[in-house]
Amino acid sequence: MAELAYARLRSAAHQAADTVRGNRKPSPETLPDLFLNAWSIIDSTNRLRILLMHFPGMKRNFETKAFLANTKGVVELRNQVQHLDGDIERLAGLDEPTWGSLSWVVPDYPPTEELVVFSVTAVAGAIRDFSRPLVNPAGRQVRPPVDLVELTSSGVTVSLSRILDGLDSVVAGLERDL
Repeated sequence: MAELAYARLRSAAHQAADTVRGNRKPSPETLPDLFLNAWSIIDSTNRLRILLMHFPGMKRNFETKAFLANTKGVVELRNQVQHLDGDIERLAGLDEPTWGSLSWVVPDYPPTEELVVFSVTAVAGAIRDFSRPLVNPAGRQVRPPVDLVELTSSGVTVSLSRILDGLDSVVAGLERDL
């Protein structure tokens, strides 16, 4: 499920970036599409973490240990949304969007001698005056059409791209060890 959500997220993010680059207004479905898929990845990853930690008799290979370590922030984000009703006053006081912000980079394609990227941040809800750090691609590999996708909410940032990279390793490790 996470892989499908990530493919959809990358597609929607690419379309959103093209729309913004062309000085056009995004469609009303753009933000819900982006955030639905981002939070679906958080939920799916959390469920996988639970299975990996509690599956009877399963060995924790290197890939599994790395995945669990690299996805700790997922638990915080998932719990924040799962228990929203009991935490809404605190979250409202943070003056941040409850569903967070998504940031990503879009490399120019085809590649040229110099890497040129377009950095985008989408914010759920009403436009407010607050700052968000941009994704810094310096020294990092950037894969077209969209990469380095990050979800930030309540001060917690999770790299959705890194989660999906780790998911491939976990699956390969599980298949090897079964």
